[in-house]
This record gives sequence, structure tokens and C-alpha cells, in this order.
Amino acid sequence: MSNSAKWFIARIGMGGAKTAKDRVGTPEDRRGEIVAERSIRDAGFECYYPRMRKEIVHHRTNVRIVRRFPLFTGYIFVALPSANGEYLKDCEGLGRLLSYDGEYGKPWQVPTGAVERYMRAEADLEFDDTKESRIKRKLEGKTKRETIAMTFPEGQAIRVKQDWQHTHMLAGFHGEVVGVTGRGSVKSMIELFGRLVAAEFDADDIEPYPAQDAA
Repeated sequence: MSNSAKWFIARIGMGGAKTAKDRVGTPEDRRGEIVAERSIRDAGFECYYPRMRKEIVHHRTNVRIVRRFPLFTGYIFVALPSANGEYLKDCEGLGRLLSYDGEYGKPWQVPTGAVERYMRAEADLEFDDTKESRIKRKLEGKTKRETIAMTFPEGQAIRVKQDWQHTHMLAGFHGEVVGVTGRGSVKSMIELFGRLVAAEFDADDIEPYPAQDAA
């Protein structure tokens, strides 16, 4: 990233958000560019188009597919020597710089640190909704059992679910997690009529519950 360049936000114009056609000799790190990105870089300027990745389940095959989506639809960060939109006048698929006081006002400069934070966050998968990102953020385990163990750690207060979808014989009772079995069942001690009773549940039949309410 250039130390002297200043960052601005440009509107993406008609056709600018389409994926640019492959061309011979395109570096690997530029594959998948949108038209606006390519035209800015071809003009010799740096740009950044924040993206998030999301898992989509194919409606026919049920196969999970990871696709990329823009984080800010219709806008792109661009680094220029100064607040002069004329640098980009010949770029394809690009509109004007965002400005103060209307369309023809002074372009709004974005702090370099803010752009760098977005870049780091994207590299760290913070915008993504994929299995990889959920594992990295410790929201999901690498296996189903690991995910269950993260949701129901030893000592976690629980309640047996009680609704029309869950008709477990212990529905509505409270308890505490003892551990998770190798097959992913949750071992618990349930308070039943004044005494503790060992019980084992499918993870779908219970839910974490505030400890102070699990009396």
C-alpha cells in the first residue's frame, strides 16, 4: 500500500460490478476482479473492493458452495495522489467519488487506517459466513461432536426444551452438563423432584439456560 496515496470512495457505475472477463497473463491475485477494479488497476491506481464469503446450499444437489459477495454494494475504495476524480475519468464502470456537499463537492477522504482495518478483517475471515470462518471464530467445531461440546461445556446450565416440536419426557426440567459422549450426546444431571438424576440428551432437545434460573 502506497504511503503517499490518499483513499477515497467511488461509486461503481453501470456494468462496473460485473466480473471482468479472463485474459491471458492475469496474475492469480487479480483473478475474479470486477470491471471497476480492473479498470482502476489498469490505470495504475490501487483500489480495494471489500468482500465477504458465504456458503450457499445448492437447491438441487444440496452441495455447499462458497460464493463471494460485496461488503458495500455499489462502492469501491480507491487510492489517488489527491482529491481529484479526473484521475479516474477514463475508467470503465466507475462513477464519481463520494463528496461533501453534493455530487460536485469536495471528495471525502477515508483514513488509511480505516481501509487497512477492513483489509485485515477480510483476511481474518471476519466478514464471512462459512464453516472455515465459524471455526476460526470458535462458533463451530471441526466436527459435529466438537460443536456440541462448545455449545454445552461441562458445567453449563441447561433446560430441556418444551414446545410443540420437542416432546421429551423431561421437557421443562433444568440441569447441568456433565460431558459429551463420543457420539455427540450430552450427559447431564437433571433436577427432578428435589433430587439429581443422570440423563443423556440429543443436543437438539436441550438449550443453554442462565445458571441463576436453573434451580
